[in-house]
Amino acid sequence: SVDRLKMEMFADPLNPDRLYYTAMLVFWHTFTPVFWFVVYTICDCLPFFNRWKIQKKTSNMVSLALSRSAQEMWDKDKVSTQTHSDTFWSAAFLFLRNHMIVIPLLWHFPAYSLTMQRDPDMIYRIPSWSEAVTNMAVTILLEDLLFYWTHRFLHNPRWYKYFHKRHHEFHAPSTLAAEHAHPIEAVLGNFIPFLAGPFVMKMSLVEICAWFVVRMTKTAEAHSGYSFPLAPFSCLPSVMVTSRQHDFHHSHNKGSYGSFFRFWDKVCGTEGDYKQFAESKKRNMS
Repeated sequence: SVDRLKMEMFADPLNPDRLYYTAMLVFWHTFTPVFWFVVYTICDCLPFFNRWKIQKKTSNMVSLALSRSAQEMWDKDKVSTQTHSDTFWSAAFLFLRNHMIVIPLLWHFPAYSLTMQRDPDMIYRIPSWSEAVTNMAVTILLEDLLFYWTHRFLHNPRWYKYFHKRHHEFHAPSTLAAEHAHPIEAVLGNFIPFLAGPFVMKMSLVEICAWFVVRMTKTAEAHSGYSFPLAPFSCLPSVMVTSRQHDFHHSHNKGSYGSFFRFWDKVCGTEGDYKQFAESKKRNMS
């Protein structure tokens, strides 16, 4: 029942198993995006990688942020339009707030109750390779389904400006943009789709940590602003959502709502705008 779930959710918050569970997930949820942010920022700073940059005219956002005074960044009344430097610092503080307050609370209370409290031994259990691969595959498919529909739901004009618009302040995405989300979106569009697989498949803690690395790496690649030839989640462009598609989604703010695969966009007819854009770009280059 709901009452029982509430009691379990807040029972024994200083339990060592619960604290260990929260610490591990917060670490991997923070380390992975920070790692890829550093990697792609290095790419931004080295001209060699410009050949793979999707939006060629966009500047290095970190250097833009550091080149302006703090007063100018925060006094929005003096800036006619929100620039990338404003967005950079806004996203940086939002990232810190989410990872220091919102995310630890989500993992410590509802997530632990839903995934581990039924069987605390799952915290320390190591699954077989076949079990781990099966669980990961089902989790990716389930996340892809839920992410598509929640993402599309958040783009509804009736409430888009209240929640998802913050994420689209980045017209040229960066790895920092991946975590730039309103708390409602963080729960509805990220937390629930992410947690669905571990809950349904009863994944162990080590599997959830591995899932974090996979999902955050995919998110970083999609928001990187680069289209590398050997990028792991863009190697099958006819099947998978590539960084080019998600870059289009940010620059044009429509279509391409999928997470890992193009399946739902194809079935539901929401990738037509991207296909027209890609074909037009090919014609202009030929």
